[in-house]
Amino acid sequence: EKAKDYALMHGICMRQKDNFDRDALHFAPFVLFPTPFPRDEYRKSVELQTVLNELMHKVAHDYDFLKETLKHTIKVDEFTGRLWNIYETIMSEGGPTQEVEVGLFRSDYFCCCGSKGIKQVEFNTIASSFGCVTSKLVQLHK
Repeated sequence: EKAKDYALMHGICMRQKDNFDRDALHFAPFVLFPTPFPRDEYRKSVELQTVLNELMHKVAHDYDFLKETLKHTIKVDEFTGRLWNIYETIMSEGGPTQEVEVGLFRSDYFCCCGSKGIKQVEFNTIASSFGCVTSKLVQLHK
C-alpha cells in the first residue's frame, strides 16, 4: 500500500482508458523489486538499439514496402487503418516537409535464464509514453 501511495504522490500514475474519469488517477503498473539484469547483456541491448532505430527509420520511409506489408492489416485494424490514411494524405501532398525527424522508441527484453542471454520481445514506436516514469520508479525502489 505504501508503494501505491508513493506512486500516486510522485506522478507514477495514469488515467484508465476504458473507464475514463477526469478526477481519478491510478498508479501505473510497477514491480516492487527491480529485476537484476546482467551488465554485459544490458550493453548488448544498448548497442543493438542504434541498429534497430536506423532499421525502423528506413522502414518508415519505404512507402512501397509499407503499402505491401500493411495492405491486409489496414482493412481489419481500425487504428492501423487510421494511421495509414494519415500517411497516405501526407504522401499525396508531397511527403514530409520537416527537416528534422525524431523517433521515440522503446525495446523490451527478457533475460533468458537458459541461454544467459537477452531476447528482444517487443519494439514499441507508439507505446513509449512511460519513458519519463522510469526515473521516478528508481526512487520508488530506493
